[in-house]
Amino acid sequence: MKTIIKISAILFICILSFSLLLACARNNNQETTPTTSSIPSNTTVHTTTPTISETTVPETTAPKTMYYSVTEEERLLIAQLVYREANTESLECQKAIVSVLFNRLACGRWGDTIEEVIYYKNAFTPATAGLLEGVTPTKTNYEAVDCVLESGPTLPTYVRYFRADYHHSWEGYEGYTVIDHTYFGYFINWQKGAW
Repeated sequence: MKTIIKISAILFICILSFSLLLACARNNNQETTPTTSSIPSNTTVHTTTPTISETTVPETTAPKTMYYSVTEEERLLIAQLVYREANTESLECQKAIVSVLFNRLACGRWGDTIEEVIYYKNAFTPATAGLLEGVTPTKTNYEAVDCVLESGPTLPTYVRYFRADYHHSWEGYEGYTVIDHTYFGYFINWQKGAW
């Protein structure tokens, strides 16, 4: 008997809750048009809905949150570097090249600015050889740069080296990955946080 009473009580609460939800839903769907009795007699009521032309509505876009902030000159310089280092490689490889640049910048060993890192002695062969000036980067080069600027590096921060066709044979050097024909790597002691 107690079980039947409990079930009846639960059923009653469920029905009551459902009824309240249904009543709220009906109220939300009804238009809230004022009645003539609630409007003062000296007030004019307009029954048309004003329209807004497309030209009066400003286009709004959310501002992009950038992982890195660079000047247009720095963006161009990075894209020129990507053009010379990996222009025929995939977008993924080009993003990895940009990642190495920013990993080196974060490390501080190659300089404190993008330009210093790019032109650090023997850091990037095309820069050392004077091959960046006058280069017109492609859309894909800029896409790779912008992706890393917006989202951050695609490689771990300790990966700071790359070369074409094979890994370096330096003592303590470890290969990390190969993307297209470019080999990316690091020094073991750097991965562990040293230098």
